[in-house]
Amino acid sequence: MPESVAGDDLGLQLELGLPAEGVPLAKVLGAEIGRGDYLLLLSAGVANIDHLALLNHEALVAVVGEASAGRINGVLERYYTQTAAPRPTPAAS
Repeated sequence: MPESVAGDDLGLQLELGLPAEGVPLAKVLGAEIGRGDYLLLLSAGVANIDHLALLNHEALVAVVGEASAGRINGVLERYYTQTAAPRPTPAAS
């Protein structure tokens, strides 16, 4: 891994107060959610953006609450629109 990429990851970890496993989520979500929400997601086994996209709204609310779930869903919409990556289909409610 190039040193600048590793430095960017470390900077993001330090800025948001996250363990290394939270970096993939933080690269997309940034400061839209707080450290506590990141830790809740990680403890629920959500370690990357595709895992996050697989959660239906009710499951996401159960993990981080309504307000954070709304912010996360907004970021996911922008992410998948801007990247043109196929969005994983969440489980049925």
